[in-house]
Amino acid sequence: MASRDRVAFRRLTTSPDAHAAITLLHEIAARPVGAWARRVDKPLALYGAGALGKLAKQYCDRLGIRVAFVIDADAATRRLDPFWHGVGLHTPDEVEPRDKADHLLAICVGKVPYTRLVAPLAESGWSDMVPFYTITASYADRHPLGNGWFVGELAQDEVDGIAAVLRGYDDDASRAHHLQFLAWHRLHEEWVFDDAPVNTENRYFIDDVTDALGTEESLLDLGAHHGSVCRAFLERVGHRFREIWAVEPDDENRARLQVWMDALPDDERSRVHVMACAVGCASTPRAFFGGLDFASQFCDFGNLQVAVRRIDDLGLRPSFIKVHIEGAELDAILGGVATIRAWRPLVTLSVYHNRLGLWECPKALMEAFGGCGYRYKFRLHSWHGTGAVLYLLNR
Repeated sequence: MASRDRVAFRRLTTSPDAHAAITLLHEIAARPVGAWARRVDKPLALYGAGALGKLAKQYCDRLGIRVAFVIDADAATRRLDPFWHGVGLHTPDEVEPRDKADHLLAICVGKVPYTRLVAPLAESGWSDMVPFYTITASYADRHPLGNGWFVGELAQDEVDGIAAVLRGYDDDASRAHHLQFLAWHRLHEEWVFDDAPVNTENRYFIDDVTDALGTEESLLDLGAHHGSVCRAFLERVGHRFREIWAVEPDDENRARLQVWMDALPDDERSRVHVMACAVGCASTPRAFFGGLDFASQFCDFGNLQVAVRRIDDLGLRPSFIKVHIEGAELDAILGGVATIRAWRPLVTLSVYHNRLGLWECPKALMEAFGGCGYRYKFRLHSWHGTGAVLYLLNR
């Protein structure tokens, strides 16, 4: 069977209440595991030359996996990007039938459902296609990028934990998105709920967040990367804010972040603080794999040591915390429980980098901040099992 046939599609019309969601959870848990990992066992091509395609190319270069060519519907524009200099970039119609038969095609587009992407490609002759992250799952001993993780069998305590989280959400859309997330990572099925669409444009800034933001906010951006969330925050508050603390341990990312900050007007720049450390639940240096752009992260076989600070030791008074640190989000929040309980900021954190997002991370936060008046929502902002964000809302 061709790889493209191994991702099934399921459409559901209505987001489930807690009882219906737990029924669907038990169905997912009882079914045979449907996920897989894929090694590159033939010539490799990439579909998509956007941010994920670039990450995939960098990943392959680091592992010594040759990328034969890249496909993008807007290949003519993409060829102008210096990043792709020397790489064959083609539109789908420009690929020869023999190449479609001989190559493995890694799908590197996260803003469109996978099954919708591969259907026309299959009709045009492609026979072996996989999501890019199923490849990364096969090389976890050599590279820390891990968004292609698979759940495997669920123990009873895990099912119970997921059920508790489903009951704890504030709305049915959260339960729909959480089940969609689980179905991908356990069954490798693409579930879609008609009344809970995936919005790929508002990550960290769903309506509950933007409606709550005032003009005296202080943002603590953990995993600031090149400053995209800082920029989005400034836009949403009309550049009226108290302070921004941008935490970024990766030297290359922080240099790009500094360029953005230096271009701000003097008054704004004086209130933006770039911090060269990582965050965790203990102030102890840790191994870190740097130089991986989006994927830089804590890693046992990392190439350097970074300083780690607890949020509670920073002495800050944030009103909005965003956390995206490649799987170490729970660790960071557990180092900031006192700060969050004291100041009750809005909190948004990514939970898709490892299986902690299935229940351990949201359940731990629901328990740690019980009595603080938080409501909890879960939203997917991307496809292929990524872009999952947990929201702690109190306004």
